[in-house]
Amino acid sequence: MDPDDGQIGPGAALYDRIGLGYDGTRRADPGLADDLDRHLGPAAGAILDLACGTGNYTIALAARGRPMIGLDRSPQMLAQARPKEARPWVLADAARLPFPEATFAAAVCIHAIHHFPDLGAAFAEVGRVLADGARLVIFTGFPEQVRSY
Repeated sequence: MDPDDGQIGPGAALYDRIGLGYDGTRRADPGLADDLDRHLGPAAGAILDLACGTGNYTIALAARGRPMIGLDRSPQMLAQARPKEARPWVLADAARLPFPEATFAAAVCIHAIHHFPDLGAAFAEVGRVLADGARLVIFTGFPEQVRSY
């Protein structure tokens, strides 16, 4: 808990402020969702969408038959995700995942790692909750690209 913003981890307050209008300008790109699905390979079992936001890609991958669990540190983002589809939506920080070791067959993280204050801690946690041989699929951009969105 970050005492400055009262939310889960630093930065959650930013996404709580923009969460209400977030989906007005953002949707899952079908081509990217196809690519993510392809990169996940034969993963059989639960897949974690790390920093899922309002769940656009969580839902897009679930529509492709993937058993998705969305996780985000912003209560507002998850409040926008929940009405879209009934599935597990978990409020937590990437650096402190509330799951046992080897829980997931794979994980994805789409346009979010630039918000992680400690990439090492987040990746260590993801590694802890992934089963042996599981894939972590990351889609991101350079800071210059992200600023222009």
